[in-house]
Amino acid sequence: MGSCKQTVDAFTRAAMIAGALALGQLTALPAIAAAPITLQVSEGTSIAIALSPDHKQIVFDLQGILYKMPVEGGKAVPITDALFDARQPTWSPDGSVIAFQSNRDGHWKIWVIGANGENPRPLSSDPFDEREPSWSPDSKSIAFTTTRT
Repeated sequence: MGSCKQTVDAFTRAAMIAGALALGQLTALPAIAAAPITLQVSEGTSIAIALSPDHKQIVFDLQGILYKMPVEGGKAVPITDALFDARQPTWSPDGSVIAFQSNRDGHWKIWVIGANGENPRPLSSDPFDEREPSWSPDSKSIAFTTTRT
C-alpha cells in the first residue's frame, strides 16, 4: 500500500493532546500551535478496505478518516474529515457512492458519500446504532446491523 499524509488541524491536535494527558502519556501541556502539522503514515491496524467495482480504486478507513487511492498504490486522498469517525466503507455496485458507518453525532449511523467525496449524508436520524453497511446488488438498498428491537 502507498502512504498517506494527514494534516491535523489545531482542534484535532488539541484533542489528541488532551487524550494523551488523560491517559497519563504526557505530564505537561505542550504549546498548541495554530498551524496544522502533517503526519505521514505508511502502516495501520484494524483498517477496513473496499475495492471499487471497476477494480481501479480502493477506499479505506484510517484513524477515522476515509481515504481513496489507486489500487496499484500511490497518493491516498481523504474523502471525509476526522469528525466523521468513519469506518467500514463499502462501494455501491455501480461505483458512484460509498456507504460507511460514522459516529459523527454520538451514535453510529450509516452515511453515504459520493465516490468523489461530495455530498455526505446520514441515512437516518433515529437514536439507534447502525453499523456494517452492505449494498444490495441493484444499489437501491443497504443492509446493516442495528440496535433497534
